[in-house]
Amino acid sequence: MELKEIVQKYTPAGTAQTPVDAITRGAPLFETAVWGSSNSGMTHVYEELVSILEAQAVDLNGAYGAIGAEFNLKNKDLAFYGGRKEVPTNTVDMTAGGDVAAYLAKQMPPVFNKTLMSIEYQMFYNILRPFAKANSQISQISTSSTGDVYNTLFFVRWEEDQMMGLVNDAWARDQGGIFTVKPLSSGDRYVQAGTGVSVYGVDVELPLGLLPANKLNISVLANIDLATVTDADLAKAVTKAMVKSGTGLGGRTVAYGHPLLIARIGALQEAKTAGIDGTSGLYLAEMAGIPFVGDWNLLEQEAFYTI
Repeated sequence: MELKEIVQKYTPAGTAQTPVDAITRGAPLFETAVWGSSNSGMTHVYEELVSILEAQAVDLNGAYGAIGAEFNLKNKDLAFYGGRKEVPTNTVDMTAGGDVAAYLAKQMPPVFNKTLMSIEYQMFYNILRPFAKANSQISQISTSSTGDVYNTLFFVRWEEDQMMGLVNDAWARDQGGIFTVKPLSSGDRYVQAGTGVSVYGVDVELPLGLLPANKLNISVLANIDLATVTDADLAKAVTKAMVKSGTGLGGRTVAYGHPLLIARIGALQEAKTAGIDGTSGLYLAEMAGIPFVGDWNLLEQEAFYTI
């Protein structure tokens, strides 16, 4: 399910809503990810596949061996993001004719947008990359540090229950949306503590999570120095990383990188620069229909990442 569908699902009928693209603009992970509902409030409980005993060939009338799958029960907590906005009543009177709702309708979308951009950065660098490293789903081009000159490329195969964003279903239903704006003082003006200024106030709340449950749904290519890597080496490394993400096994694979990195890869795709097999190279990714998304929330130059 897309985030847009979830927002529409939980917005009460007849309620004005901010277009989702106004909120997710500049945060492409939120636009391209698969989203689902947590199954236990602020926690999502899931099973992680550990091993499989598959059926084997047997002699006619021979004994059958055991089959089955072993899982570990795990849980992933959602994060709760919140903030408070207070605005002087004079400002609301002069810019929105005293209509607090109209004032907030203009003020809050940029706040939500910036919030999602910050959350997205954390999801890439604090969740997805460490998960890939812990599961040996990370590779690199440069092997030693020469300063803060590196880029990272993420291949994420979005798939329900395997790799997806999480929202708190019950909370969204009760609050009337996944982004909530709660008026303070019942929506009436009040005196701001510490200043004595007459203000209107709201609390903004947003619970979100990211579930990386299957290591085969992620592949990260780290320590890319665009100034020194050759086209051929970059093509080979990108193609291998793409294949390692399980492209073609289901779900929807998306590649994310800083726009300068994506532009360099795009040039290789146009030139059909040789990759793994020496002939087709990155054309394989192009044929697989994988979008390479330039994301300004990813670092243009970062420190060497030890894998």
